[in-house]
Amino acid sequence: MTTSHTRYPTIDVVRGVAVMGILLMNIIAFAMPENASLAPGTWRPDSFGNHAIWAANFILIDNKMRGLFSMLYGASMLILVTRTEESGGNGMARHYKRSFWLLLFGLIHYYLIWDGDILSLYAMTGCIAVLFHRMRARRLIAVSMLCFIGQFLLWSGVFASTIEADRLARLPGTSTAILKVAEENRQDWGATNSKETLEHVKVHRSGYAAILHDRAVENGSMPLNLLILYGMETLGLMLLGMALVKNGLLTGNWTAQDEVRLAKAAYLIAMPGMVLLTLMCMVRGWDPVETMLSSVLWSIPFREAMTVGHAAFLVMIAKRFAGSALSGRISAVGKTAFTNYLGTSVVMTTIFYGYGFGLFGHVTRAQAYLFCFAAFGIMLLWAKPWLTRFQQGPLEWLWRSLTEGRLMPLRRISAAQPI
Repeated sequence: MTTSHTRYPTIDVVRGVAVMGILLMNIIAFAMPENASLAPGTWRPDSFGNHAIWAANFILIDNKMRGLFSMLYGASMLILVTRTEESGGNGMARHYKRSFWLLLFGLIHYYLIWDGDILSLYAMTGCIAVLFHRMRARRLIAVSMLCFIGQFLLWSGVFASTIEADRLARLPGTSTAILKVAEENRQDWGATNSKETLEHVKVHRSGYAAILHDRAVENGSMPLNLLILYGMETLGLMLLGMALVKNGLLTGNWTAQDEVRLAKAAYLIAMPGMVLLTLMCMVRGWDPVETMLSSVLWSIPFREAMTVGHAAFLVMIAKRFAGSALSGRISAVGKTAFTNYLGTSVVMTTIFYGYGFGLFGHVTRAQAYLFCFAAFGIMLLWAKPWLTRFQQGPLEWLWRSLTEGRLMPLRRISAAQPI
């Protein structure tokens, strides 16, 4: 590795795209009932572009940006641990300190701000992933593949009864009991204006106390549930990120030809599968059970491949346009990703929830994305000027200070100090 002060520009750019992409993935859960992320018919199904926008997000964004973010967390973890050890420190101990504080940030985020938190999941999963940091790249890739297979098998078991009820309900002469179960599943997973959906809207249009009660009391175990339900996939993505640092892709050491080859191969695996799943959902009338299963279960092999394709493509683009004004601003967004991620939650919940401007459920899918583009503009505008004056984003600095047990310097000593 390089000196402890060296950054990899490609990683910063990819992280900048990923943190903006996370908002593209999350905006529907901010703006309307959360099942609308899984099923286009959940809320205002006849609004302009509803199904087309859902399909485009499903194919290109949903779970892929989370995948990139997870890979980059694994990559950063490896770099931090390795550099700490090269400097004579205890890399594992430092990582576990960071993880403790990240878990605390994540729990505060989940309970007090927004229930879509992934920080606590990263903190807990990262404590396992770091145990593999000495493993060679090929073995890391092999273990990550096993994690993805394990995730597929886990979800297959979780949804086995749902899949069977849905299959039986489509056969002639199916009993009333089976039809009832199948319909209950449709209601649970996002049938238009279902009782659960309307209750969700009511809660999020109300005051802070009601929303806090929903998160802390009704769904208080969600951070642990996410570890159980998404831990294997997240671990696999972190290990994959570590492997892509070790083999040089994320650090920009591949040739453009090799990056293109990997991107093409990954997209050739991913794109047909994602498009086929989308067509199946369309043929089935955008049935909420079908779209949910496609989003959560059937897409697993294809979304992991597309995540790798996105990584290779973005590294190639970052290298090609290195030094450009836009690349510099995206890189700055990546360097302040922690602040941008949490800041986005504060801003979006204030815009949409009842204790803020109360727009929850009042916007269409198309309109919700306009808020994304506004947020991207703010991220691109503030991050670079901030980093010309300060060494880190405000929350990055706070996290580092808590980890080190002392207030770390924040303001830049001179303009010549590298950003």
